[in-house]
Amino acid sequence: MAITYEGLCQKVGFDIDSYEPEVSDYENDSRVSPFLVLSDNELEFLIKRRMSMIKGKQTQ
Repeated sequence: MAITYEGLCQKVGFDIDSYEPEVSDYENDSRVSPFLVLSDNELEFLIKRRMSMIKGKQTQ
């Protein structure tokens, strides 16, 4: 089965591109990353997607 961005968004339960991590003045180890449900291959897909988006913005 092919990995799709829409499928990953459905798996984590939100639009990944609009995700804003919680920022605080201290490290909070009790907060679990929502991305832990993704496999290594799915995380690699997201990394490659994000890198291509960044490279596209740099050429404009």
